[in-house]
Amino acid sequence: MAGRMGPADPGTPPDGFSGAPAPGPPLVLGLAAPFGRWSGVHTVFHPAVGPRGVGGRSLVRRGAFADTLAHVAAGRLFVQLLLDHDPGSELASTADGSLRLHPRQDGLYFAVCGPRAVGLGGYRSARPQVSTGTVPAEADLDASDCGTLALVVERRAYLTDVSLVRSGAFRGTWWQEVPS
Repeated sequence: MAGRMGPADPGTPPDGFSGAPAPGPPLVLGLAAPFGRWSGVHTVFHPAVGPRGVGGRSLVRRGAFADTLAHVAAGRLFVQLLLDHDPGSELASTADGSLRLHPRQDGLYFAVCGPRAVGLGGYRSARPQVSTGTVPAEADLDASDCGTLALVVERRAYLTDVSLVRSGAFRGTWWQEVPS
């Protein structure tokens, strides 16, 4: 299928990836956050539940990361690719163009370009999924799911990182090396 980005056909990244100019062709592509799908149970954050978060499920609306992507494109903000959300494990960054971000209809995609992508395949078996660090800026909270889970719909959120993880909150996230 032409123009499709997915595990079976990585394709080529479409125009519109944000970040500094890429230091080379994409060597890794992936889906960081699907839009419009409920996550599994994980820690969710919302001002009404306090700074430590609570157990819940979240849904990210299309366009939720528009502010972050605009700031990245203008060079006022950068997003890192990390292992397990650990800030000391930076693998790539929008600051140097090694991490590129692109929203599509179905989710937020990423590409890792240049020398920083070399060797990422070694993490594939231990960390096959992707997760995003987000801080909701505008979100709806529904704590009525049997009284035990908070349901958060993120209409606008700040993206802090994209992480390679063992198990992500959203099913269907993926990343893979691009065959050369």
